[in-house]
Amino acid sequence: MEFLRLEAGSITPHEYTSRFNEMALLVPHLFTPESRRLRCYIQGLPPKVRTHVKAKGPTTFDEAVGLSAIIYDEVQSQKAHEGERKRKSEDRKSGSGGRFKFKKGEGGSKDKGKVGEGFQEKRCYRCQQSGHLSRSCPTIKCYNCQETGHFKNDCPKIKGGKNPAKGRVFVMKKGDDKEVNEDVVAGMFPLNNVYAKVLFDTGANKSFVSTSFGKYLGKEPVVQDLAYEFPVNVVPMNLCGYDVVIGMDWLTYNRAQVDCKKKLVRVCKSDGETLVVKEDSIGGNIRMISAIKASKCLMKGCEAFIAYALDAKPERQISDIPVVCDYPDVFPDDLPGLPPNRQIEFRIDLIPEARPIAKAPYRLAPSELQELMKQVQELLDLGFIRPSSSPWGAPVLFVKKKDGSMRMCIDYRELNKLTIKNKYPLPRIDDLFDQLQGASYFSKIDLRDQNDHAEHLKKVLETLRQEKLYAKFSKCDFWKREVQFLGHVINEAGVQVDPAKIEAIMKWEVPKTPTEIRSFLGLAGYYRRFIKDFSKIATPMTALTRKKAEFK
Repeated sequence: MEFLRLEAGSITPHEYTSRFNEMALLVPHLFTPESRRLRCYIQGLPPKVRTHVKAKGPTTFDEAVGLSAIIYDEVQSQKAHEGERKRKSEDRKSGSGGRFKFKKGEGGSKDKGKVGEGFQEKRCYRCQQSGHLSRSCPTIKCYNCQETGHFKNDCPKIKGGKNPAKGRVFVMKKGDDKEVNEDVVAGMFPLNNVYAKVLFDTGANKSFVSTSFGKYLGKEPVVQDLAYEFPVNVVPMNLCGYDVVIGMDWLTYNRAQVDCKKKLVRVCKSDGETLVVKEDSIGGNIRMISAIKASKCLMKGCEAFIAYALDAKPERQISDIPVVCDYPDVFPDDLPGLPPNRQIEFRIDLIPEARPIAKAPYRLAPSELQELMKQVQELLDLGFIRPSSSPWGAPVLFVKKKDGSMRMCIDYRELNKLTIKNKYPLPRIDDLFDQLQGASYFSKIDLRDQNDHAEHLKKVLETLRQEKLYAKFSKCDFWKREVQFLGHVINEAGVQVDPAKIEAIMKWEVPKTPTEIRSFLGLAGYYRRFIKDFSKIATPMTALTRKKAEFK
């Protein structure tokens, strides 16, 4: 109990740490695991030191010890500085009667409007320290690796813009480990038409059923087409790892013999035959849990293991691709800045007498608010946006990407209602397909034969370089014999249908009403250009959509 009440009090962190380690040796079970030892140590620090140490978030005991010593010295230095300043203030008050007197020429009108010399120093708005500006502050934080000293666009850990894999946490309870099943006879058997994990236990005098599994047994048993059925009486109780435990009561009544070496049970039937029940492999019941629940499990002392999957495939490099290797600046990891001024600047034309619109912001979860502040600050640091007091405003929402990160989206629907639309015709897909005739080498930038393809690829990349336009290398394909384009597969043989796009048509249920037939024909009609005599094939179905047509 003295260990639990141990506090630093007036002693130094070094003395407190020595005393803490001394008492921890006497009661080692009170600070197992490391997280509990760390929590007890921080709890005993002085309030001011404890607050700052918690804010730093140390993950190991040694890290907490080092932080407490540094913060303790800073607190003591601050106390000494405040005491000195208070003493000087009291001396001035006692010596001047509480008023300040100026000599002739001091504090007169001659010095009005001037700023003191001490306020002319450079001061950083990030760390509030003097001597440097915010752009060269050593405390700047990277939004990619969360380390200080550089921005995201200078992060050395970004490689080719490859999205990191999403982390997941799984929990495995006692009894789920494969080692538990090596020395027991168990299997999966239906109980009241519900499959359960069954353990044959010769050390149990009764048969038991898990209380969590018992809720599935409230319904009437369903007679299945099974070879043999055996009645069993079970007692509800809390079980870990198995749903049902078959004890000696059932084994004795059915004259069962348990062969632990071969892991099988022999049950003698009334007709003299012997039924052999073999062990059935039981898979582990591993569930995915949230990060909050994982943190609570670690605080309770649960063991944690980190599994990291490596992609054995070699990463595609720009230097390995012909022609493209000469234009690495067109594929940067991050945008270097705002685009240059162009002859025709983008503008939004509004209808006459349009009034500013400012909708109320959408409600966001705490995690989304944190992500919003993070992305806005990152855009401010990169110079892509700036603070504004415009009367126009649009709400923000987030959409989750495939890699688990959040994409910030701004709802400009109200603004679009007041915008004069550009009358620019979009190209027809038929015209685009006609331009692909005779092409055998493809990229998602240009489409020609091999020799012309290299020349056209150079022209495209050179134009991108001159106009300061950039592409994302991870989403580009070069020198492909076949590409997917707008739901179609394009190769030197021509244009084909993408199998993934017609999967819904292939799995369409048989239409039973004229309305369902129209829906099916409308969906399949888009691909009629790829089916010879489509209208003849669809004639029987089309006839069923007419009035007074007999539907069969």
